[in-house]
Amino acid sequence: MVMIAEIYLLLIKEDNNRKMKIWTLIFLICFSNLSAQVVDRTPEPRKSLNSHIEQMLRENKFTNNIMTSGDSYNLPSMKLTDSILYFPNLQILSIVGCDIKILPKDIGRLNGLRIINLIGNKINCLPNSIGDLDNLTSLEIGVNEIDSLPASVIKLKKLKTLVIGNNKFTTFPCCITKLVTLETLSIKSSRIDKMPEEIVNLINLKTLDFSMCDFKTFPPEVLQLKNIEVLILYGNKIKQLPDLSALKKLRKLYIDKKKFDITNLQKELPDCDIQ
Repeated sequence: MVMIAEIYLLLIKEDNNRKMKIWTLIFLICFSNLSAQVVDRTPEPRKSLNSHIEQMLRENKFTNNIMTSGDSYNLPSMKLTDSILYFPNLQILSIVGCDIKILPKDIGRLNGLRIINLIGNKINCLPNSIGDLDNLTSLEIGVNEIDSLPASVIKLKKLKTLVIGNNKFTTFPCCITKLVTLETLSIKSSRIDKMPEEIVNLINLKTLDFSMCDFKTFPPEVLQLKNIEVLILYGNKIKQLPDLSALKKLRKLYIDKKKFDITNLQKELPDCDIQ
């Protein structure tokens, strides 16, 4: 403010032409400084997913988890970079909603992986090497464009959670019936309308979600799953339920309440929360 006052006093003594020139010069100087400040505050564009992973590799390749979502990046990553294969201690890989279409074919080299969450991408197939992930306990690949699973999935001897709903499956992948360690299985929001007889092999299954599918009748095979605790089947075309009293451990049942006799169900399942 003092500087402006001094300039004003000087200008009083000048003729009109010189006053105009000086004011113009002052305006240009001020405007230039303002523009520079605005440019300096412009945020840098967000990096792509793959460039972020490559930066992580340079900074700390011994990290044991990579967890991110599509909200963090400006550009989609059509193929997940092979750089992901050079994290020797990786145990958790969670990349959600990043528009990935292709996974590295050698992803099985990451045999320390315990958890994979790839929900909300555009993946249409899993590489065969997925079966080499000996320590994998959870595989969540819902909301993609997958219509089949590789046969190598049966090698996942420690898998406890499998989420494949909201994909393009039209039949139940029979390889799943070999995963006897499974405790949670979700095939929700698919066009599957039948369960294979072999599903009875899933003797450790505790949660089964086949909501929003194309089942017209209740799959009788489910009655053989004696360890089921949570059963989710709303949103199908099922009009009648069988006697469910054989499911002694059932604690939560999610159905279309308006379609069924709730009073009778409560008699069959006195310890079950029906929703």
